[in-house]
Amino acid sequence: VPVTVLGIVSSDPRLLPVLGNSTLQPGMRTQVGVVLFDPSRGEANDNLLSSALAPTVSSLLPSSPLLPAEVDALHRRRERWTELKAQGSTELRTSIHVSTNLISSVKLTARATLAWPTVVTSAPLNFGLAHIGSTTEAYVTLKNR
Repeated sequence: VPVTVLGIVSSDPRLLPVLGNSTLQPGMRTQVGVVLFDPSRGEANDNLLSSALAPTVSSLLPSSPLLPAEVDALHRRRERWTELKAQGSTELRTSIHVSTNLISSVKLTARATLAWPTVVTSAPLNFGLAHIGSTTEAYVTLKNR
């Protein structure tokens, strides 16, 4: 007898269940949906990119100096990140409930981890030996993780 998935629900607003295939055939493993994790949908105070922590964004050019408001916003973000780590709030553990035509609610455990963004992954730049009157180069590697 096929099982019909009626819905997938999460009590945490940061987890967005999306139902795809709603029919499970007997004896087969079936992907019925996907759960998206969007940290920005959490509490405004916990959102490190919220306007409360970053009231202004001034310059679009990388060579432009930071405004004092931008430095203050970064400071507030770092302070909030330190608070979240101290509270153990960088680890999300919650439940997702799947309802079918046979069982009203099947509980699944969901876990996610928040991380402070890092873009520079390489070691310090090493230019090696350079002679006066010549140039050497070093490559900068960035990774958005």
